Amino acid sequence: YSSDEELHFRPVFMYPLPLRRGTNYQALLINLLARRHLSRYDLIFNSNNCVYLLPQGPRYIHYIHHPPEADLAHNSRYTSGLAWRIYAGSLRLIYRSLHAHIDNSTFLANSEFTKQRVLEFYDLAPDVVEVMFPPTVESVVGTGVREGRVRRVVTLGSIFPDKRQMEQVFVAAHFPNIEF
Repeated sequence: YSSDEELHFRPVFMYPLPLRRGTNYQALLINLLARRHLSRYDLIFNSNNCVYLLPQGPRYIHYIHHPPEADLAHNSRYTSGLAWRIYAGSLRLIYRSLHAHIDNSTFLANSEFTKQRVLEFYDLAPDVVEVMFPPTVESVVGTGVREGRVRRVVTLGSIFPDKRQMEQVFVAAHFPNIEF
């Protein structure tokens, strides 16, 4: 890509899901509903952490922030009450019953920690998983964003401490005239 080229984007799948929680189930459902649309493409960049229920055939680049199986295995919230245990137990059964189409895939992990979890849960060769760090406070502040060109900023996602939203507050502190 060069700045002289023009990029075109088209939403392929835009069905709103009325679910407020259960992002692991949402990712499975989105993959299932989008299968027909996705099978037309040669390459799919998947960043929803879910490698299940995708059509076989296209090549995939999976950008993994944390494998859901690792979250179920290591996050204490899934043992903290009956509802969480049912949520996690049924997901474990679903994941065990599904086949992940990872043969024709490249994996990108957002950290060395995540790379180790991807290797652990998907039984991949180490050279199949590369680390690509997400933006950090330093990289965002250093991008040359000018307050006159950016007026408002919004973040999307569920609010959880492990998603490090406080770092966004630190970025906002560097730009007092922008509405966050």
